[in-house]
Amino acid sequence: HNDDHNDDHNNDDHNDHNDHNDHDASAGGNDGVCRRRGWGEARRYLLHVPEGLSGGAAFPLVLDFHGLTAGPESQDDLSGMSQKADEEGFIVATPEATGIGSSWGLLPGRPETEADIEFAVRIVADVGERLPVDASRVYATGFSNGGGLANRLACDEAETFAAIGSVSGAYPSSTDCDSNVPVPVIAFHGSNDFVVPFGGLGDFLPAITDWAVAWAVRNGCPGDPQQEQVTEDVIRVWWEDCPAGADVQLYAVEGGAHGWPGSTSSPVLLNTTDTISATDLIWEFFETR
Repeated sequence: HNDDHNDDHNNDDHNDHNDHNDHDASAGGNDGVCRRRGWGEARRYLLHVPEGLSGGAAFPLVLDFHGLTAGPESQDDLSGMSQKADEEGFIVATPEATGIGSSWGLLPGRPETEADIEFAVRIVADVGERLPVDASRVYATGFSNGGGLANRLACDEAETFAAIGSVSGAYPSSTDCDSNVPVPVIAFHGSNDFVVPFGGLGDFLPAITDWAVAWAVRNGCPGDPQQEQVTEDVIRVWWEDCPAGADVQLYAVEGGAHGWPGSTSSPVLLNTTDTISATDLIWEFFETR
């Protein structure tokens, strides 16, 4: 790999486009590792551009955030978001965390949280400088700790992100949410999640249903939620007719642990269900919003 050629002394922003030079020729030459040294510290994200994105149109962009101790490569394996992008014609950026244990900052107002929020917003701008991104169709999704960052972005950067999707997400301080802009939310969580318990964890993590209710209230959704059994082990709870199309959907996986529904690479410990595909449902939700 030659993407480290720009030494630390070369830390201004004029070399942005030169950093994107770790190409995967097998994927059409558009993919690469993007490193930015002028962002306070070296930060890295993977960029996946489907072949054939042309014709003067602007395309959606999905940021896909990994979980604790993971990285962008393993996240893309888990979610299959790049493969979905090839099928549906959108761009994917998969960022890398630099916190302790490869974590994203989730607690409002903390320096690491502010830095990760800024990183996400800068990625959107960075990709938009080199590719035709539809700024009204930028989305955030993530797994576990990364789902928590997607949630934080909906709270703090609703002007940038049109909708979020979270899988087995962790939402500390979730009631501390500044957004007065309705944000469509789709989420997936296992009833037997032993890492981020469905029923919450004391004052630190909310119960997942309470978290979803809070988004419905924040979005101004009228009335009580609907509920349906979509497969033998998945229940969908959703609020509809919310202002500005900011519906809230929660897929509860009965007996599911800390995993990504439908993933073909989910480790055994992260067992979930294959009766639905979180990736397919997230994109279906994003596509109409």
